[in-house]
Amino acid sequence: MSFAILVSRLRGVADPREYGSKNPGATNVFRSGDRVAGLLTFLGDFGKGYLSVFVTNSTSALLLDEKNALQVIIFVSLAVVLGHIYPIFHGFKGGKGVATTFGVLLAFSVVIGVIAAFIWLVSFFITRVSGFAAVLTAFSIPILAYFVIDLDYSHDFWFVYGMICLLSILLLLRHSDNIYALKKKFRLTKR
Repeated sequence: MSFAILVSRLRGVADPREYGSKNPGATNVFRSGDRVAGLLTFLGDFGKGYLSVFVTNSTSALLLDEKNALQVIIFVSLAVVLGHIYPIFHGFKGGKGVATTFGVLLAFSVVIGVIAAFIWLVSFFITRVSGFAAVLTAFSIPILAYFVIDLDYSHDFWFVYGMICLLSILLLLRHSDNIYALKKKFRLTKR
């Protein structure tokens, strides 16, 4: 479900696929000028990631052994982000996955989720460019997670680390246009 499209319809805002970046995500909904719609979109996308992992973690811990529970949680983590980025109901054209990934990370590991949010917030407040903040966060998460995972999942380090790297790769792939634009801008300002 695309909260950007749903919230925009409920709030009487134009379809986010028709303006700005044409991306059905919170950042683009904020561009509509309706801050409430942007905030509701962010909360919906974040909540989708957080609740999917939180509920899966709670139920799988009761039904499965620790190793199998972790595998299910990792599967759900990847599935909810992929489902947000490539939604079946919207022709496989969804958001860029930042808010949903933050929700997944926070539910999976509070430390990693808080660090990711901190990196995004600081880089956004410095640059005022959401795409740059997302790219910097996506590059940073695997590096920081390498040192943090051991605190929570020392026995399944590489399995968990692989999931975090895949989430970062998904974010980077969805932000490839932002990376290209930043690279082009840097080249122009450097001369």
